[in-house]
Parts: sequence; structure tokens; C-alpha cells
Amino acid sequence: MPYEVVNTSVARGLTSEHSGFCDVLRTRGLPEEITPLLAPFNFYNEKLARGKPAYGVRSIRFGGRMWGVVSRVVLNGNDYTGRQNRLAHHVIAPPSELETLCPAAVLAGYAFRDTCNESPRYLDREPEVPEIAGSFDDVWECMGGKGWRSHIAALALSGSRVVVLIPLSAEGRSVVISILLGIPIQRRWEVGVVEASSAEQCWAHTALIRVLAIDANDAEGDRAWPGEVVVDLRRQSIPPSANQEVLVENEPVKLDFSAFATPVQESSASKTEKSSKPIMVHIDFSSQTADGTHDHRAPSFGEEPAQSTPSVGASKVVWKQTIVWFILGAVVGALAGFFIVNLK
Repeated sequence: MPYEVVNTSVARGLTSEHSGFCDVLRTRGLPEEITPLLAPFNFYNEKLARGKPAYGVRSIRFGGRMWGVVSRVVLNGNDYTGRQNRLAHHVIAPPSELETLCPAAVLAGYAFRDTCNESPRYLDREPEVPEIAGSFDDVWECMGGKGWRSHIAALALSGSRVVVLIPLSAEGRSVVISILLGIPIQRRWEVGVVEASSAEQCWAHTALIRVLAIDANDAEGDRAWPGEVVVDLRRQSIPPSANQEVLVENEPVKLDFSAFATPVQESSASKTEKSSKPIMVHIDFSSQTADGTHDHRAPSFGEEPAQSTPSVGASKVVWKQTIVWFILGAVVGALAGFFIVNLK
């Protein structure tokens, strides 16, 4: 079953010795050791969030396994000391729920709290997550078309860190939901998408995609973290081409985003140890249609991509292996003949 945690600043938390920012609501049965792991997700960047809710999908490691976390953080008036308060509400998926609980559905339909005025207590009910309704793709129309969704997903699936700059008129939550729906379900928790987060916060907390709603003339949009790919949709008016230029370490790089990259079988921990420079994967799943044009449709989940022609390097390896086996066979044959002649 999924769990939920609400964290805000109060005079007394769930345990009498806790005050200030601490858990005030928590599903009974959730290991208390998980609470410290959620602390970095409680942060609210007022400059980047601009007073709006900040959403995030990330993962944590607990008990040697991955757990999924969907978060929503909002301003919550002033606390008991008169200081500005914020409230973080998390829905937590244990390892057994990662394949069935869709983080996009949680973001789209779960009743997150804006305030919490009740006394601290444990919750005995399981969070109810409704089925997701709609695709949330309309949000891309003001930014050049939903083709951008698969391009961004392909970058993250290749192991790259991506910042998506969207206009203030676009709803960040819908962008996050749509991006998640464009990622194969078994990798949505692993990739992670956050809104209104600084690069330091995002990369340190396992997410690969951060979304910023920011004015086109705001200098904050020009502050790219070393190694992250910048997809600036604030002035975009046309769909991306197959070889769209993006900014990598202040240098334009042409990439082929025509389909999802092949999933990399690596743990999240190993990915964080890589160089900060993004890994760009060039994989073309386009297939020629009957009229001679090419279909650049991304393969559906579970659909096998078209097989590509083996490379020249692969052919050389095959020939080398053939020659080695031929020589070994000749040597073995010669030795066998020698022993047979001597035995006679």
C-alpha cells in the first residue's frame, strides 16, 4: 500500500520532542527511518516557484531497495512563531507498488493538502489515487507542439540531465505530468521530474529533469548547470526537427531525438557517479513508409524497435573471431595427426 506524509512547522509534531518543521501526519506502518530521507524534498524555492505549488517525482533508497516519492510543496502562511511557513505533502510508493502506482496519476488526481490545522496524528487509511483522465498534452501547444515531450524523455532516458524552460503562461504541473506519461512506466520513478527546483537540489535528489516556468527575459533562465541540456521553450513557436539544436555547456549540439533511447540497465547510484557531461545517444527508430517518406513516430511501450544494419566495427569483430577459431582448429588437427602417426 502507498503511504503519505505531511510535514510543516508546528509547536509539537507526531512525537513530543519534535517541534518546528516535522511530520504532523503520517500513515501508520511507514518506517520512521524514512522521514530523514524525505527532508531534502520539503524545501520550497520561493524564487523559482513564485508562490505556486512545486511538484516533484523522485526516488529514495531504503532497505537496499528503491521507493518512489511524489511531492507537493506550498506556502502555508506563518507558523506558530510568526515566521513564514510551508507545507510539504508526500505520497510514498514502496518497492512493491512501483510497477502499479503511476506517479503521473498521483500528481493529476490526488487531493494534496494546502494547510494542516488538525492535531498531529497517524493515518490509518491508504491514500486513494484515482485513474488519470486525459493526456495533458494540450500544455505543449503554446510551446511548439507535444513532439517536445518525447525529445525531453529521450534525453533523460539516455542519462542526460535536462532543464526545461517554459513560459509563465504554461502550467508546470501539466508539463511534469505529460513528460512522465512519455516515459516507459517501469522507468518513471527512476528518471524523476521536478518543478521549480535549482540544479543543485534536482541533481542531488535523483531527478534527471527539472522544469522551470520563467519569463523569457529572466536572467535565471541563462544559468545552466555544467553538463545539463537546456531545452528553452519560452520563445519556441514551431515543433522541433529531427536534428534540433540544444545547448550543452554553452555550445550548440545537434541531436537526433526521433525516438526514445534504449533504456540503460544501470542503478541510480551508478548514474550519479558519472561525469557531469550528458551522455547523448543517437538512435533512429524511423522507418520508411510506402510513399518513400520516413515515419519518426516513437515506438509505443512494449513495441520492438526496427532492427538496424550491423555496423562495420561489428563485422570486423566477427571476422576476427572466425580467423581465430580457424587457426585453433588447424593446430588441433595437426596435433591429432601427429599423435596418430606416432601411435602407429
